[in-house]
Amino acid sequence: MSKSCQASYLTDARYWAARHAAEEADPTLPGSWAFNYNNAGWGAEVLLAEAPDGEAARLRVAQFLRAWIDGKNDYGDILLVTKRGLAYLPADTTGGAEREPLPHAAAAALAALAHAAGPGGAALPRAARARLECFALGQITYMLGGQVGRNRGYLTGFGPRAPLAPRQMASSCPPGSRGRSPPACSVPALLGGDPNPSPLAGALVAGPGEDDSYTDARAAPGAGVGVHYNAPLLAALAGLLQSNAGPGQCQGAGGGILRELLSVN
Repeated sequence: MSKSCQASYLTDARYWAARHAAEEADPTLPGSWAFNYNNAGWGAEVLLAEAPDGEAARLRVAQFLRAWIDGKNDYGDILLVTKRGLAYLPADTTGGAEREPLPHAAAAALAALAHAAGPGGAALPRAARARLECFALGQITYMLGGQVGRNRGYLTGFGPRAPLAPRQMASSCPPGSRGRSPPACSVPALLGGDPNPSPLAGALVAGPGEDDSYTDARAAPGAGVGVHYNAPLLAALAGLLQSNAGPGQCQGAGGGILRELLSVN
């Protein structure tokens, strides 16, 4: 925020944020509340809320967080919460071909943690800050396999029932053996039904359906992976390390799973 606090940078940032909100982010459309690689506006709003005289941004951020935590805000119903606790933005509202509920929820968790830790959060009652942090903890715990009712991890190579067949080309190709080069990667190898022959560790898949169901197959919806999926997850994990949200402080947080990943004693 050092440059943003300089008058010229801050003026420009507020101008473009206001134009984005007015011209590109219809608040009545659920997809406008997605924070992702294609819509970084909400990240900018969180930063602007930390700047001097950031009340307008803080109000917009409050609407964003209400949408994600309560499922609705002043503009109506925005998203749903699955039976096992995932805040779920329907796929057909976000403009993407693939449903991406987990990256969207991770980004919302990141925004909640950043706001709770900033000046906007400092002005909130302690219980309100705790709610932001516990929302983030619950969403990240879901992704790591500690969701209510059934343990299913969504990070390859970690936790219970981790995905074995993410849709990633190199991982889908058979490895070489005895010093030989790996065989050519083919479409049948990519779309076959067996687990990936080459391990892919630490990748967040796009995620389950609205009913928490997930088919562990490369051709299935939600099996995609990407750096832009992992980015909000890792940032949210860093935020949780710096927050007051602990395994014993948030009901249903599934602390053992999170403690294992973060090496928290």
